Amino acid sequence: MASQKKHKVISLLNHFEKADTSLPDFARERGLQEQDLHQLLHGENAEAEGVILIDNKLYTKASRYTSGWKVNKQPHAFPFSVYLDKHFSGNVAAFAKEMGESRRFVETLLRDEGFWVNGEVFLPVSLTSSWEAIPIKDYIEANFKNNSTAMARAYGIRQQQLFRWIEKDCMVCDGEIYMRRTTMSDGDPTVRTVAVKLKDYIRNAYGAGDEGIRLFGTDNDMITQQVKRYIGYDSMWINGDIYKNQSEFAKNGISPDFDKAFVPRKKRTTKAKSNKRKVTSATNAKSKKRKVTSATNA
Repeated sequence: MASQKKHKVISLLNHFEKADTSLPDFARERGLQEQDLHQLLHGENAEAEGVILIDNKLYTKASRYTSGWKVNKQPHAFPFSVYLDKHFSGNVAAFAKEMGESRRFVETLLRDEGFWVNGEVFLPVSLTSSWEAIPIKDYIEANFKNNSTAMARAYGIRQQQLFRWIEKDCMVCDGEIYMRRTTMSDGDPTVRTVAVKLKDYIRNAYGAGDEGIRLFGTDNDMITQQVKRYIGYDSMWINGDIYKNQSEFAKNGISPDFDKAFVPRKKRTTKAKSNKRKVTSATNAKSKKRKVTSATNA
């Protein structure tokens, strides 16, 4: 049965005004790249009025059936599947012919859960979420007073492992340690930069699914299976290279215990050593006494 739910629709620009927020703040709150959001609103051929929030999710206009389109005070918004069922009996080919669209485009609207709003179709925006990538040396300096031993204690990892990550110029990103696994660019691993999930980068730059992965692999001389493995390892795209997750802290339920970082290990006191000697001497004395007693009895 078709859903009759009323969907809340507002243009993004209007949302900025009513919510008293800004583009940078909105991007930061949602983990989006500010430059991508700016391009969506103000780039060449962009339609700022066509960037809207439907039920607080970001959508952009994917058609130009009407001129001067704007979100009115009482917009009629329906999931595209509902609109297609109601007006075209679910016939993809009929809608495509009527609107002069390709069948593939209409199938994309259905697959990606597009919306029909006031005579236009909208698709959800897939802007890449991003994180700051911090060189591990900078991370240790900022969080552990440049004391690698303190970081090892806080995370419960071996110092030898941490030293290896430092030697390999790993990056700290989204709470994990990432190591560079490709040399496709001349990016400097010793400066702070921006990281995106490898799977998101490939989807946005090459397209979704296996075809996008194949195209990425072709461009970078990698077999498809290798690219899929990197995606499976939750790899990041940093400075034009693939960085693989080395720590898997989140997967293993590990979070840093900063209270342990600078707590020195307990050293054996002189008194404890003295007591140990006394116990040893007493034990030896008893042993000698037993031997003397045994000899007397004999």
